[in-house]
Amino acid sequence: MFLLTMAFVVSLAANTNKTLYAATPGLSGEKYVLENLIFVPDSDGAVSIDGTNYITVTVKNGSTSLGSFTTTTGGTALVAGTAVVFSLSGAALQFSAGDIVTLDSVKNGSGAVLKGTFTGTFRQIHA
Repeated sequence: MFLLTMAFVVSLAANTNKTLYAATPGLSGEKYVLENLIFVPDSDGAVSIDGTNYITVTVKNGSTSLGSFTTTTGGTALVAGTAVVFSLSGAALQFSAGDIVTLDSVKNGSGAVLKGTFTGTFRQIHA
């Protein structure tokens, strides 16, 4: 099994809506499935659950949502050094090398910080 991993660091202020883009790793013509996506907040990236001021982060393939987390009531608190694993689903988990993975960070109220590292693992599909 051939696996590729991509990682990138984000540091967004609490009042920021942001769309982040990353190219799927791999060689031209190859196909991959996004196996997992994990976010680990850094030392100043802790966020408490809040029903008014929160963020929602969604990973997408094109316009299709693959998974998300939120820091609103009933959601996920972000604890420094503690992984938040996205629950991924859907047929759109398949990417070609070079396709764009999109991460949308949307605030509600005054929002919350998003500071840490996203790591995604892709498994090659053999034809």
